[in-house]
Amino acid sequence: MLKAESEIKKLLSIIDLIIEVVDARAPLSTRNYHLKPLIERKPVIVVLNKCDLAESSTTFEWHEYFNKRQVTNIMIDRFETDLSKRLSPDF
Repeated sequence: MLKAESEIKKLLSIIDLIIEVVDARAPLSTRNYHLKPLIERKPVIVVLNKCDLAESSTTFEWHEYFNKRQVTNIMIDRFETDLSKRLSPDF
């Protein structure tokens, strides 16, 4: 993790947006909290991946959880390959 952290620190000056992909079945468990202090000044989009494997009602509750905390998030299934169609220019 130290090497990855070091590499991320080097790249932060050229990164405009962080896209954090988490498993929709366990979004809080699959977040990388070691990165939080490094990326806290950057806009973040949380991608709830594998929504097709999770309970739809639970996934929607997680979507609302992030919305209430003003964390931009989108829900995708594991077969979706082109996120550019889902991201608005406002990001």
